[in-house]
Amino acid sequence: MQGLESTDGEPHGAFRGEASVEEYDVQIGPHPGTRAELVRAELAAFDRTLAQQLDELDRTIPSGRLTEDGAEDNINAVIILCAWAHGEWVRMHPFPNGNGRTARILVNCIALRYGLPAFLRLRPRPGPEYEWVAGEAMLKNWQAAIPLFQRMYEAALPG
Repeated sequence: MQGLESTDGEPHGAFRGEASVEEYDVQIGPHPGTRAELVRAELAAFDRTLAQQLDELDRTIPSGRLTEDGAEDNINAVIILCAWAHGEWVRMHPFPNGNGRTARILVNCIALRYGLPAFLRLRPRPGPEYEWVAGEAMLKNWQAAIPLFQRMYEAALPG
């Protein structure tokens, strides 16, 4: 996206803290996102932790599929990882725009990796409870998403 002109006046194609968005800070409601100069380091830590957690789940859930043996525990572990990844992405807010959609895509990618349905719609935002969960994520309370994601997962099941 480098070199493309923005039609809406917003910066595109860079993480906050990089060239052209060095000091682009964000706020969601009353809650500030990660300061722009800290985004790169927090993203690196996020990447390391996510890779580690995915490796652990890959060992627990053979072939990336849930099995009857321990399926409920495995499903809960996937939903917890989804809640963490979503909450941390929203809290860091690495892009000037599109962070919520990116976080929801990330959740669905993790869910699909382990055989769960894509349970979190991208647009429009899922509703008031989701908005509250996103606000809680800004306060480092990613666990608030677990019950909502559990209900959304159950609602997405066939039949």
